[in-house]
This record gives sequence, C-alpha cells and structure tokens, in this order.
Amino acid sequence: MTVLYQRSSDALWRTSAGQVVLLVADGTEQPFTVTGPGATMWELLDVPATVDELAASLARSYDAPIEEIASSIELLLATLVDMRAVRTLVTS
Repeated sequence: MTVLYQRSSDALWRTSAGQVVLLVADGTEQPFTVTGPGATMWELLDVPATVDELAASLARSYDAPIEEIASSIELLLATLVDMRAVRTLVTS
C-alpha cells in the first residue's frame, strides 16, 4: 500500500514573497502560512507524491539530509491533511 499526497482542490492559496498563504474551509477561516521548504513542498503537491518522493526532491533543492526533511514534512503533511488542504490517495 502506498500513500500519496496532493493539494486539495478545496484549498484557496496564494504564493507571495516565497511563502504560501492557505485558506481552507475547516471552520476556522484562519489563514495558514507555509514558508521555506514547506512552500516548495506545496508547489510539488500539484501532482500526487509520496513522502519519500517529496523528501528526495526537497533534499536535492535544499542540500539537506533526506531523513531530516522526511521527518519535518511528515509533520507538515499531517497538519495540512487535518486542515483539509491536502488529500491522501491510497494505492495498492
């Protein structure tokens, strides 16, 4: 089983000055800002991707250890999924 992540079509977002500002219909109506590698990850989530694929791409872009990137993006992905800004797709 493989879990893929992709931006939700329900999320409203804008890129500005290297950051992404999200507004989702989660009932809070509070904007959520993603910066740095998180903003780059948001751009990558235009197409479905696994944590490993995202981490590998970000590790190359930021010249950082893939393990460190993977643990950081897992936390961000969990937050974005809870907010319904990112959806999960499960494949076999």
